[in-house]
Amino acid sequence: MLLNPNINENNLFDFFKTDKNSCYIRDLRVPSEKRYTKRNLLWVYLMQYSFKLYKSGVETKAIFPSKEEALERFAKHGINVQITLWEQLCSILYSISIARPRTTIRSIFAMFKRNKVNYPLVWAFSDVLLIPDSVMSAFCNYCGAFAALDLFVEIAIPTALILSANKIVTDRTSGLSSIANEYKIIDNIEKLYNFDLNKLIENFPDNQLYIHPVKLSKWK
Repeated sequence: MLLNPNINENNLFDFFKTDKNSCYIRDLRVPSEKRYTKRNLLWVYLMQYSFKLYKSGVETKAIFPSKEEALERFAKHGINVQITLWEQLCSILYSISIARPRTTIRSIFAMFKRNKVNYPLVWAFSDVLLIPDSVMSAFCNYCGAFAALDLFVEIAIPTALILSANKIVTDRTSGLSSIANEYKIIDNIEKLYNFDLNKLIENFPDNQLYIHPVKLSKWK
């Protein structure tokens, strides 16, 4: 990952449009957003209804806020984790189309729990984070507990951030742009700069936060 070379300790907060009490993450994606891919919609949708705050031999339940309090914290950040019946049906049809019988059965079962999310979760690209000191302790505590429960990292990190932060800035609110795993754009960047890393660094777009992946073995 190549971070914008213009970022330094003096302009950090200005660049991210944050202050010493707010956090940054690229985005926060919930199943109801149209820009969700079918695969991610299915994945997070099922996770919402199956994830549990306990595992045999792991005492983590007391670390987390209750489901009701967690939903309030999500709502504070403008995030609604419930998805519509139509979106659930689309998830079922998608799981059928990729020939996943067990996933299809789980999807159908989850339909009967439409308003009974086990615990709210959210997904996000988590390559770059800005975490102030006031949030760091709670954030790390939640991340450690989620790790013990084997929750996937790009669900665990943004969910921990929502549970611990008072204010979260994203690309959408800051005007920043991040390129991550968008391979057609990466191909264009490689051609534009002719695989010359110095050219890319010298002409790095002002509002671009980072580019990922940059395969250094391909660049001069």
